[in-house]
Amino acid sequence: MRKLTESIDYPCINFRLELSNNSFIEDNALADTGADVHGLFIPKGYIDTSQLAENIHPDTIGFSGKETEIEVFIGQVEIAGKFFETTIAIYPGDEMIIGRGILDKVKSCFDGPKKRLTIYQ
Repeated sequence: MRKLTESIDYPCINFRLELSNNSFIEDNALADTGADVHGLFIPKGYIDTSQLAENIHPDTIGFSGKETEIEVFIGQVEIAGKFFETTIAIYPGDEMIIGRGILDKVKSCFDGPKKRLTIYQ
């Protein structure tokens, strides 16, 4: 098993999101195994959604104790040089989140006592 990356800001991980104009945004996202379905959750207003690929469908998620409709896109997310085609959800939160849409494609080790998150290929 080859290590892709190890976070220095536990439990966050650095990622890059490819935009439609062949540019990227780079940021850190909280790795959240409880964030089902989508690969990347982006807070509403963080980016201009016209820079993302075509909107595939609206979705509904449980957020803050109620169901909320969100926009969903398909995109390329890069973590440590490895690209993942995944869904990108624009949601009304305030944190970037890497969800199960990506985490289910890699092996990861959350080492709480050492405050370390390691992602393997």
